[in-house]
Amino acid sequence: MFTEALQIEGLSAGYGARTVVHGLSIPAIPPGQLVSLIGPNAAGKTTLLRTIAGLHAGEGSVRLGARELTKLSLADHARLVTYMPQSLPQQVALTVLETVTGALRASPVEGARLSDAEILERAMEVIDRVGITGLAMTQLDRLSGGQRQLASLSQALARGPRVLLLDEPISALDLHFQLRVMKLVHQIARETGMIVLMVLHDLEIAARWSDRVLIFAEGRLAADGAPAEAINSAVLADVYRVAAEVKLVDGRLRIDLDGIL
Repeated sequence: MFTEALQIEGLSAGYGARTVVHGLSIPAIPPGQLVSLIGPNAAGKTTLLRTIAGLHAGEGSVRLGARELTKLSLADHARLVTYMPQSLPQQVALTVLETVTGALRASPVEGARLSDAEILERAMEVIDRVGITGLAMTQLDRLSGGQRQLASLSQALARGPRVLLLDEPISALDLHFQLRVMKLVHQIARETGMIVLMVLHDLEIAARWSDRVLIFAEGRLAADGAPAEAINSAVLADVYRVAAEVKLVDGRLRIDLDGIL
């Protein structure tokens, strides 16, 4: 069971002379929490995830417990933090199983040395739990966009990271797999203490499954808190420029859009 919290202080990142994330500080995220990052396009959400993952240069502090992640080698960083991009490359002839076993060999589970048989067993366990056992021997270049997302999620989960970063993991999925993925990630966070940061665009899904919501606007944090606290009419008007009524219905947040501001 993981026990370390994630803390971000004064983090800035950008592209050339253009700063996208501006001196961002996020109070500690405890182990076992699922946190959704929401906000308009180009608000800095993907840049933030890639910077936390060590895939994009930034300035500031990203700590997991007492460890400063920005000081680690890419290999050591990858054992602790796994990033799932919005989509996998389309022109890949490897099967789903080969990509998951390959991910385990390239970035072994922290603290574990697995034999080939154990790697295969772990890969199949994760593929089955994601719900794509029937696709295990299918090549990635023959999968739909949604199926590639599920294969990518299998790769990420197989590594058993302490911090899992998911960039729009349900954007191409049908309703069945949207629900399956959200339930699965939520359950694994609770079982293992894994911290999950997830970029979502569906605010009601974010509200239903998240312990905490971070709302971004122009590379800065506009709201931070439990879903019912962070998502409100005033924030939606300020960040999204929409008029909306936000209310609890049978314990779930419901958002009714009334117009554009």
